[in-house]
Amino acid sequence: MTKNDLVVLGLLREQPMYGYQIKQQVEERHLDHWAHVSLPSIYNTLNRLEKRGLIAARQEKVGKMPERTVYRLTLKGENGLARLVEKALVSKRVPEDDFSVGVAFMYGLEKERAEGCLREKLDLLRSHRDRLKQELEAYKEYIPFNWMSLINVGMGHIQLEIDHVQNLLRTLKRGKTWGDLVKTKGPKRRKT
Repeated sequence: MTKNDLVVLGLLREQPMYGYQIKQQVEERHLDHWAHVSLPSIYNTLNRLEKRGLIAARQEKVGKMPERTVYRLTLKGENGLARLVEKALVSKRVPEDDFSVGVAFMYGLEKERAEGCLREKLDLLRSHRDRLKQELEAYKEYIPFNWMSLINVGMGHIQLEIDHVQNLLRTLKRGKTWGDLVKTKGPKRRKT
């Protein structure tokens, strides 16, 4: 099962929903960003989970609106969700991070361009942190403890990244070229 499966099953555990409602919840909770849930794949996930018997669908007509398909979790789906949650909670996998790989090889850019990219990343991180703070303030009375925990941890991670990028920028300012900053011991690196 995939991360999308976990998200869809988890949302349906809260209440039965139709596809567009699930999409709205993914967007509202920013699962498309921090959990990397693909919005276009939600309907594919629903179809796959229904075929496997993890969710059941029924048609619903509300007023003059077109008929819609409402999905609910089955007993098999509850068991599947429990297995996915357990697997996720004890995962030994460290999150993938494109930024870290970029930092590892940033000397592949001109130093000034690398500094510009880091300043851009810093602005993005600060904006994201500020948005999370606003959301936390707006929703703190309505958010369950586990989601509150995720937001607080997310803000802590973002602050650590902000500190990391600021330290990188301070380090880059100490040298005029990569050669001034790259240690001479260890594997040979091309100095630019």
